[in-house]
Amino acid sequence: MSSFQLNLNPLKEPLGFIKVLEWIASIFAFATCGGFKGKTEIQVSCTTGPENKTITAAFGYPFRLNEASFQAPQGGNVCGVDWKNCVLIGDYSSSVQFYVTFAVFVFLYCIAALLLYVGYTNLYRDSRKLTMTDFVITIVVTFLWLVSTSAWAKALTDIKAATGSSIVQELKTCNVQGVMCQFVSVTSMGSLNVSVIASIFAFATCGGFKGKTEIQVSCTTGPENKTITAAFGYPFRLNEASFQAPQGGNVCGVDWKNCVLIGDYSSSVQFYVTFAVFVFLYCIAALLLYVGYTNLYRDSRKLTTTDFVITIVVTFLLVGEHFSLG
Repeated sequence: MSSFQLNLNPLKEPLGFIKVLEWIASIFAFATCGGFKGKTEIQVSCTTGPENKTITAAFGYPFRLNEASFQAPQGGNVCGVDWKNCVLIGDYSSSVQFYVTFAVFVFLYCIAALLLYVGYTNLYRDSRKLTMTDFVITIVVTFLWLVSTSAWAKALTDIKAATGSSIVQELKTCNVQGVMCQFVSVTSMGSLNVSVIASIFAFATCGGFKGKTEIQVSCTTGPENKTITAAFGYPFRLNEASFQAPQGGNVCGVDWKNCVLIGDYSSSVQFYVTFAVFVFLYCIAALLLYVGYTNLYRDSRKLTTTDFVITIVVTFLLVGEHFSLG
């Protein structure tokens, strides 16, 4: 095995650049979700007296809401009801733990991959086994990331419903004679929305990438020694990237403007970027549907089927993207 030799050039290429973005996205994903703490509050009034108190149910990761009981001030009863026996509805731990666990796995995988890219560049490029293994893992990660994000987005929608104003109708004790309940507030879940959005950026694009390659040219007939540079970037039409000498002059009697890099990879890259933008817009539309029209989505078989079909197509094309980028 070759020794560790630091080479940061892969970070300037889509191979390493995308891994860095995935690494950052994974941090946002598990950090914002795994550390969340919230509460929902209900104001309880008694029809038989002036008693009027606020009871609170605290909840957080891993969102086993059916274990989150309400607490009255000073732990006493309100309107003759022991609110400790009243809990929120639902257990969403499986979805959120799968999401967070997978985000941690992506975090560790990206670190390992980046260490391989920048420390053992030649070993990685010369080993077909390593590149194929990395490719297979990338396909699996892409698919599972999409699955875990979809599961968590759906769970988040249900969590918002279970801790929101509808809880008043769901609690049986709020419907008994002599007790009146009014929803007060619930902790903002903006950080949880960030965790879902961060997942979208795991499919980061390389649309803004700019890079360059440099060659040092020496003349055998004299002391001239200069560095020529070829700048390239999105959409990676390398056969249009010509070399430039300092001050635009010739080096060793050669006009380097006529020398270009080899290859045109614009079709693969443009497909990748265009589709990533589509996924971004689709996820926004789907999330708006989940959180804004929850009942309509649940009650419409046509909508759920369409969403399922689009998800399958997106997954298939995501695999195609990674294959086309190689």
